Amino acid sequence: MKTACLILLFLFSFGGCQNSIRKQKELISQTVYATGDSIKAGRVDLADSYSEQAMKLVAPPKQRLQITPVYKTTKNIKEPIAVLPTHYGDKTSVVKDSIEFQKLVLENEHLKKQFEMEKKSMDILVKSVDATNKQLLEEIEKQKSEKKSLFSWIWGLIGGLGLLGTVVLIAFFPAALPIVMNIFGIVAGWIRMLLESIKNLFNKR
Repeated sequence: MKTACLILLFLFSFGGCQNSIRKQKELISQTVYATGDSIKAGRVDLADSYSEQAMKLVAPPKQRLQITPVYKTTKNIKEPIAVLPTHYGDKTSVVKDSIEFQKLVLENEHLKKQFEMEKKSMDILVKSVDATNKQLLEEIEKQKSEKKSLFSWIWGLIGGLGLLGTVVLIAFFPAALPIVMNIFGIVAGWIRMLLESIKNLFNKR
């Protein structure tokens, strides 16, 4: 009965974890595409925010691509330069939150409303990303704990049954003790390797 309950708890936990992974994948897709769409639309400010959220949803790569800033050197003074894509050539650029930007927003009421809506949308996304990451981490830890309990119980059950069988066999056939112990050791080793393989398989998920 206890084993069945542990197995059910593990399966429910695994299902919940898979649901959180699906949510995370959807958020990754949304933020990555929003980053690309923002760059195409000339909204580098939004691309910066969306890419920041996308990075929170994935682990750092083992081999991170090197990005080198561009500087203009004048009299030994380095001045950083923002290099924009070719299709930005016919667009007027403005730095967000600069005096020029604030003036632009004041003179265009529709831009003020647009930026307010974008901020609300970004706030919702940030909360969703943080909540999904938190939920996934909690479910992974819960799943690890339940797997540990399940494997401990199964190993204990197998050990108990093996010991009981050995005692019964030796009671009726004392001469078989060396052979039984040898076989029991081999089987126990195989079972231990099998459980470790299953455990490692789940840990990779």
